[in-house]
Amino acid sequence: GALVRDAHAGAPPVDAGYAVAEIVTERQVIVPGDVFLGALRLTIDPNWHVYWINAGDSGLAPEIRWVDQQGFEFGAFRFPAPYEMPLEGLMNYGYKDELILPFEIRVPADLPTDGLVRLTANAGWLICEDICIPEEAELFLTLELGESPVEDAAGMDVIARALSQIPVELAGTA
Repeated sequence: GALVRDAHAGAPPVDAGYAVAEIVTERQVIVPGDVFLGALRLTIDPNWHVYWINAGDSGLAPEIRWVDQQGFEFGAFRFPAPYEMPLEGLMNYGYKDELILPFEIRVPADLPTDGLVRLTANAGWLICEDICIPEEAELFLTLELGESPVEDAAGMDVIARALSQIPVELAGTA
């Protein structure tokens, strides 16, 4: 997983069966020591759903495991507010149509300022209609290294949409 010369920056989507998975980021070009947001984006087939971090009576939340981190650090998913999904007396919580899970990416300080870096992640989730199926995708994220950061407008739009749906921590008492 060192520097890649022939790849292009970005992260191609992967069709896992009932959801298309991709990684989006706020950056096209990164710099050493940079901190920015990425997100796992699932585009979910009609009538199917995936689960919230607290799935409810059944279910399993999406997860991601970075295979070769190369000194990068990745924060935990930030989950948007879910839908209630009652099913035969059980209550589950999750998402339909689309799920965007932002997370922080910290770039190592000792990277060069040219070339491309390619990161690999395995994402997995439980997706359900009448039945539930575990799905997974091997995802690649290729980022260009530079002397100053360059934003990815499309990725920023997707992540901003997700951030607007993330619940704010309660300030008072419950």
